Order: sequence, then C-alpha cells, then structure tokens
Amino acid sequence: MKLTKVVVIAAIAGAAFSFSSLAFSAQPNKVEVNWSNAEKYRDLRSTTETKRNFQQRFFKEISAYLNELSQSLPQGYQLNMDVTQVDLAGRITFVRGQQVRIIKDIDYPNMAFSYQLKNPNGQIIAEHQAQVKGKAFLAGSQHQSHRMKPFAYEKQMLEDWFDKEIVSKF
Repeated sequence: MKLTKVVVIAAIAGAAFSFSSLAFSAQPNKVEVNWSNAEKYRDLRSTTETKRNFQQRFFKEISAYLNELSQSLPQGYQLNMDVTQVDLAGRITFVRGQQVRIIKDIDYPNMAFSYQLKNPNGQIIAEHQAQVKGKAFLAGSQHQSHRMKPFAYEKQMLEDWFDKEIVSKF
C-alpha cells in the first residue's frame, strides 16, 4: 500500500516537473501589440459574430501571427506595436437581406501603426509610423490554400511588411 502511494506521488511530481519545464521552454513573446481606440477602426466587423467577439478573435489571431513571425528575430530583440487603424480586405454589403463580406481588389486590407524595435539592451534601434497596404492581395492568391484561413489577407500583408521592414535590418 505504501509503495503504491510513493509511486503515485513520484508520478505526480514527475508530471508536475514535466509541465513546469515545458512552460519554461516556450519562447517568450517578442512582439507586444497594443490595439488603440479599436472602436474607431474603419472596418473591423463581422457578418456573423458580435463586434466584441470578432475584435477579440482578430486581436488574438494577429498578435499570435506577429509573434510567430518574430521568431526570426535575433535572441533578445523586441518589437512593440501600437495599432491605430484597421481596415479588413473587402466590404460588408447586403445581399438578399443578409450581410456578406465581398472581396474585390479595390478593397485591399490596410493597417496603420507605430512601432519600435529594441535590441537586447532595450535600446530603440528603429522607430517609425507605418501605413501598410496590401494592394496586390488578390494577385496570384487564387491557388493558395492559405486564403481560406482567418484573416489570411491581413496576415500576408503583415508578413510582407515584416520581411521588408524588420527582418531586412539583420
């Protein structure tokens, strides 16, 4: 009986140790995103979700994607962004009494934000205002499987900006 308790306790302790070591092995976020005055964003609306839920999902998806992109930054570098405007690809319109988002090349995604790139010592090595536009967001995308994923056009626009403006500095 005592042996069983010891084994169970050891197994629980081992599992706790495994979980705690997993938590410490995850890479920290290298991008901090602040979503300023979201209620004033030009077009951050859904046709099927509440505004609040849709905005929260967008913020979470885009923040996570930027952190995924940031893994290409050298160790210790930090990117801080303050997003001041969002305009999703397409336009919401009524079709047969229902709201739908119609995607046309004239309604490209765009975002405005300021950003700071800091080195491991916390010194600002780049600081700019950005107005990012995905004007060619439909070019060549007909055969790309990623376009059916949430916020694919916005993510591609941000990836293009990130590669051109951030990664190119290294």
